[in-house]
Amino acid sequence: MQISNLGELLNATLIHEGSVLSVEGFAINLNELKTGFAFFNNDKKEIAQAVKKGAYAIITENDITIEDKEIFYFRVENLERALVRFLRFFCEDKECEFLLFKSYELSLCKAFYFNILKGNIFADFEKLIKAKKGEIFCYCEENYLNKLCT
Repeated sequence: MQISNLGELLNATLIHEGSVLSVEGFAINLNELKTGFAFFNNDKKEIAQAVKKGAYAIITENDITIEDKEIFYFRVENLERALVRFLRFFCEDKECEFLLFKSYELSLCKAFYFNILKGNIFADFEKLIKAKKGEIFCYCEENYLNKLCT
């Protein structure tokens, strides 16, 4: 994804313009971060480690020190809302399907190999970011599903 498009999608303020034009992937934790990824996080220590691991863009809601002039730094008003905006776009692009079930019906979703969401954007990030085209996700709260697919 082009970094300029990422900034617009997130409605982010550019703190520092880096030199690369695009990112290769996205992560919210250091274990999933690879060189060339955009890193969404508010923890200053983890952001510093992400820079060392080769992140091309940092997205945070906090004031941070520019540690590498080659990297893009963005500030968002609310990291959770920014992640929702990003994942909504991402899931639409992947043509993901979202199904609403009663909580007691969710166990049936496993039998059909549907993905059951946890109802927390940070907990569901990895599952959604790794979604295949047309993948189906289930959850029992309509408001949460509406955030992801409207």
